[in-house]
Amino acid sequence: MRKPTNRWLLILAAIAVILVIVPTGLWLSVTHEPSFYRTLVEAPDAHREEEAKQFVEKSLQLRNDIVNESSWEALYSDQQAPMLLSELQLEVGGTRAPLVL
Repeated sequence: MRKPTNRWLLILAAIAVILVIVPTGLWLSVTHEPSFYRTLVEAPDAHREEEAKQFVEKSLQLRNDIVNESSWEALYSDQQAPMLLSELQLEVGGTRAPLVL
């Protein structure tokens, strides 16, 4: 009986990677929820509403500045956009499931 060659071992290793490691990695990357998302969603309602309101106000002002001014700028905090999405999610679905746009 012949010994398995390095070529066959390499082929078996490649098949194992394709059948086991790749789907596992894909599943983990799709289901991973960063901790900062959870803390933003768990923020108090008043804080979440205020951040979402500020985001909308700044966005409308930015739109008006783009149309009417020769130069414009907008500054957003790192919490305003996620808070807006969280508010939209609660208004539309009433659940804490991830919002898909």
